[in-house]
Amino acid sequence: MKNKAIHYVDVVESRTDGAPGRQQCVLDHNITFDKAAIEQATFRPLDDIDIDLLVVISAVSYVDRLIRRRRGTQWSRALVVRVPVHHPETWSRLAGHLSATLRLLSGDAWTFDFRQRQRPQQPQQFLPSLPPSFEGATVIPYSGGLDSFALLARVRHYEPDEKVLLVNARRLVVEQIARPDDVAMIGVPFELRAPHHKEQSYRTRTFKYLALAALVWKKNSGKHILIGESGVGCLGPSLVPVGIEHPVRSSHPDFLHALRALLGQLWATPPPFLFPHLWSTKGMVLAELRGLKTLEGWENTRSCSRNVQRQHPGARGAQCGLCSGCLFRRVSVCAGKLGPEPPETYFEDVFRNAQPSAALTDADRVVARCAIANMDELAGLADQVERRTADIHELAASLQRPVDETRLHLGKLVRVFRDEWRGLLAQLPEASWIHSLTFHGAS
Repeated sequence: MKNKAIHYVDVVESRTDGAPGRQQCVLDHNITFDKAAIEQATFRPLDDIDIDLLVVISAVSYVDRLIRRRRGTQWSRALVVRVPVHHPETWSRLAGHLSATLRLLSGDAWTFDFRQRQRPQQPQQFLPSLPPSFEGATVIPYSGGLDSFALLARVRHYEPDEKVLLVNARRLVVEQIARPDDVAMIGVPFELRAPHHKEQSYRTRTFKYLALAALVWKKNSGKHILIGESGVGCLGPSLVPVGIEHPVRSSHPDFLHALRALLGQLWATPPPFLFPHLWSTKGMVLAELRGLKTLEGWENTRSCSRNVQRQHPGARGAQCGLCSGCLFRRVSVCAGKLGPEPPETYFEDVFRNAQPSAALTDADRVVARCAIANMDELAGLADQVERRTADIHELAASLQRPVDETRLHLGKLVRVFRDEWRGLLAQLPEASWIHSLTFHGAS
């Protein structure tokens, strides 16, 4: 760790418990979670190991956003975190595996020091609220975006009698789903409080959501956990990293493989994460579901990674139209032939505006240039990706599939995306500013 500052953070049960010179994260103050909130959606009460997992998940989320990166010179941070748990011997045995799993996801060097918890959480009455028919249900991490919406639509069509538990769902999107009596939702049961979040990258976000989904699966004897991301969403960001940033692996099979193994060691039974859309682009998925007439309400989903109203108070459009999430959505909607989206869906509509509008800030333009460059670079890999030997071997190992089969699937996936990217560019205004930033869009 030469030339790298080491950041020490103590998760403590009381403000008086921390060691001098270390930053603190106080349980029941900086981290609060409601044990009853998750137990209402499970058939079994949480035990001490489950509580420990919630503390670990929330501590990782807090520390990830507490320590700022040195973006201009160094992506990786050295993070040493002390965590109070009920079973320190169990967690100490898993500390190395936990650190390696998080490093895959965030690119940071994590070190954990687990110590005995002195003030256990007070017992709460166990009051499950799910009907008995939901035991053994399919679990879906559900963001309300187009990927998870499409996955739920697929399950509802091909398995109409299947009960589904949506983790991290919002009531609004659940109410838009046909026959919601067969669908239940579970929100994230904890909250993080900090004076301000210094680091915005928050690469461990999916550790929080997917580990929570796995906990729900465990407490309900679930069938399996379905990951809604398309193949491009799972694999594309890791193939085209930005500058010195660690490759994005938020739903990459390699990360899910590591998380599955980690939780399998904790529980003795590994959670079954499945990727129904891994070898399909989002456009391919939407085209199939459009043909099945199962996408009613898709216009209400949100793919934007930014808060437009915070950046542009009073702006029209809930989505910026410029970030990778928005551009990928537009590529996929075009490829799936879903038709035009409602007016004012986007703050900046690249289909209508040949040149950037005057309302765009420098930050908006930087976000747009990065998003366009990422899409275009991925399209440019179409005839080269089958030679990315290290990526293919890593992917094949995590999927436990033959290397040649994985190479074939990956090559086809990226070539389809290239064609979809070209399809989007062809629908832009002839003098669109986006054309001047692309190199691989020409047929």
